[in-house]
Amino acid sequence: RPNFLITPTPVTEPLCILRGPERIQSHWWQQAQVERDYYVGENTQGQLCWVFKDKQQQWFMQGYFA
Repeated sequence: RPNFLITPTPVTEPLCILRGPERIQSHWWQQAQVERDYYVGENTQGQLCWVFKDKQQQWFMQGYFA
């Protein structure tokens, strides 16, 4: 998992996907159902990022690796 988590924000720059997907989803008994496919990507500044694709196939940034 990344060292620095942020509030999910839409990805606005090109990313090179390095690893993934890793599916993370909520449990069946939880009220809010969450299902995301997470990837490790590299942005144009060389930072390793934790991004996910939602059910509508939109990309979001969730964190950075140290």
